[in-house]
Amino acid sequence: MVDDSRTHTVGPVVAVLTAVLSMQFGAAFAATLFDRAGALGTVTLRLLFAAVILCAFTRPRPWTWTPEQWRAVVTLGASLALMNTAFYGALTRLPLAATVTIEFLGPLGLAAILSRRMRDALWVVLALGGVVLLGVGDGAGLSTGPDPLGVAFALVAASGWAWYIVAGSRVATTLPGSAGLAGATTIAAVVVLPFGAATAGTELLRPGLVL
Repeated sequence: MVDDSRTHTVGPVVAVLTAVLSMQFGAAFAATLFDRAGALGTVTLRLLFAAVILCAFTRPRPWTWTPEQWRAVVTLGASLALMNTAFYGALTRLPLAATVTIEFLGPLGLAAILSRRMRDALWVVLALGGVVLLGVGDGAGLSTGPDPLGVAFALVAASGWAWYIVAGSRVATTLPGSAGLAGATTIAAVVVLPFGAATAGTELLRPGLVL
């Protein structure tokens, strides 16, 4: 017989680890597009693709949402737009390792604030130590001092990530399935689209870049 409690514990852990890996590999790959589309253009492409894929699979029905559900989705969409835009802005000025190290302060800080047990606080400290060792153990690729604006962008991304976690938990409790995430990603894409189009222009429509 399968232990349901163990299954319910392992599933979320695997989902979190998969999300973290996906986010960082996606960021590293997207950074290769900066020379052609810029940071804002890259963010626009990422969110547009995510919105199209999520909407195709979940088929959200926003006309059935209540005002409370709409507020939750819009809040999550705003956090997505802020987090991604600031993160990619930081990547144009800082190495990936340094950017990720700073950005992780968001969820780690949130975990510390929401912690109710000493054991949880210990895990937060251990996670922070691991992030620091991975991110700055070799100087994070910085031969000189970090770019102040890049650090500021990374700190904004950290705040956006913490906001995204809180907003995401709200959406998860108000809307079933992934419909809320699809709606939020679409809102984020619409928010950043004018800025991405203004900076990247017709480059966003080039088949080679899109592929």
